[in-house]
Amino acid sequence: MLALRAEIDGNARRVADRQIYENAAGLKAYNDAENIFLYASSLQEVSTIELFKASVQNGKRVAYPRVTGDGSMEFYEVTELSQLKEGYRGILEPSVECPLADFFPDVIFVPGVAFDLGFMRMGYGKGFYDRYFERYAKELQNAQLVALAYRVQVLDEIPADEHDKRMDIIITEEGIWTREKDN
Repeated sequence: MLALRAEIDGNARRVADRQIYENAAGLKAYNDAENIFLYASSLQEVSTIELFKASVQNGKRVAYPRVTGDGSMEFYEVTELSQLKEGYRGILEPSVECPLADFFPDVIFVPGVAFDLGFMRMGYGKGFYDRYFERYAKELQNAQLVALAYRVQVLDEIPADEHDKRMDIIITEEGIWTREKDN
């Protein structure tokens, strides 16, 4: 899957990123949100830079993840892209000057290797997001979990474990899939 994603050439990637941004920016959940959690894209992931800029411009509070010393992940408030510094595995993370977010998100944009039409997510194997979702299950119960992906990353079905969390929405350059919430 990573190889397929890496094969998307620069121009096609820019066009897809722009369409994914427009799809995300038009999402009601995003527009209604006051607090957003983003990720700093790496490894040919969908870019989140335009979402960050639009969020800040529209007065939303934004936080990004940083891997902590004990191998867990926490989100820290970021107000400028210059506050992101190289961190875990070369991924941009909030600098040590950024405060721990004192809020939980209305929308959390989630990266991944692959997603499926059952709204399952395959991460990179370290479990950072899975553990975060489990640790803060109560605080995140009303947050919309939104996957940003290129269409080649969305499969009919991927392997899933008991602890894996379903996404609520998957956004690609080709459209938006929305899951009906379990009652």
